[in-house]
Amino acid sequence: MKKNDPIISKINFAGKDVFEIGTGYGGFTLEHFRHAKSIFGIDTDRETVEYLENNWPYSQETDLVEFREGDVAELSLKGREFDVVVFSNSF
Repeated sequence: MKKNDPIISKINFAGKDVFEIGTGYGGFTLEHFRHAKSIFGIDTDRETVEYLENNWPYSQETDLVEFREGDVAELSLKGREFDVVVFSNSF
């Protein structure tokens, strides 16, 4: 994902509850979501989720950041709401 993606650059993440599908190692997440109210990310790779849990720069400051290992098709989000959902460069 390019840092200056023409679609993503139009989204205002400030103060938003964001759900990212396919977080990977979080480069995209960190670049674009640093001003979000909360972040919930999912990835199928345990290694990347563990990396994010241990290295995400904002996770020590707030409990409003959550990363989970799993398949989004099997994920129950009952009762959760998001302002922005991003699914990019994942397959």
